[in-house]
Amino acid sequence: MEYTIRKYKNGDGEQIVPLKNISWRSAYSHIFPEEVFIDNENKTPEKIKTFDDDLRVKGGVCYVAESNDKIIGVMIYNTKCEVEYFAKKGYAQLAVLYLHPDTQRQGVGKALFDLFVKNLKELKQGKFCIGVLKDNYNARKAYEKWGGKLTDVTVDFVKLEKPYTEVFYEYDTNML
Repeated sequence: MEYTIRKYKNGDGEQIVPLKNISWRSAYSHIFPEEVFIDNENKTPEKIKTFDDDLRVKGGVCYVAESNDKIIGVMIYNTKCEVEYFAKKGYAQLAVLYLHPDTQRQGVGKALFDLFVKNLKELKQGKFCIGVLKDNYNARKAYEKWGGKLTDVTVDFVKLEKPYTEVFYEYDTNML
C-alpha cells in the first residue's frame, strides 16, 4: 500500500474523528460495551467542530498517514506527558496512534511511531511513554515489539459506570 505521512492541517479532524471511531470499534470491541461506540459516534459532529482548537489547547503535535487523499492513520504526541509520574521525570507521551483497521499490520503504525521517535531525538528528548488499555493485547504486543518496557504505572478510569485500567510502556530514544 502506498501512503504518505504529513503534518496535520486545520480541517483534518473531519477525517480523524471518524477514523478514531472506526479504530476504537476494531481495537476495543472485546473490551467496551456497544454503548461506548454509540456515544462516540453520536458526538462525532461536535468533536469534528472542536478538533482543531482542542489539539491547539492541549499542545499536541499531530501527523497523519494518507492514502488516496484519505487519512488512514493518525499520531498525536505531547512533549510533556499528562501522567504525573512521567511528567515529573520529563517524559514525552505518544497520546494517540490510530489506524484504520484495513491498514493494520502494513507498517503504517510503525512508520508513525518512528517519526515520533525521530522528532523526539531532534528535540533531545530522551524518554517517553505510551498508555494503552490493559486488555488491548494487540497494541501491547506492538509496543513491546517496538522496544517498550512495561512499567508498574497504571491509571484507572470509568466509562459508563464500568472500571478500566490503562497500563504504560516507557521508552528511551537513545535505545531505539
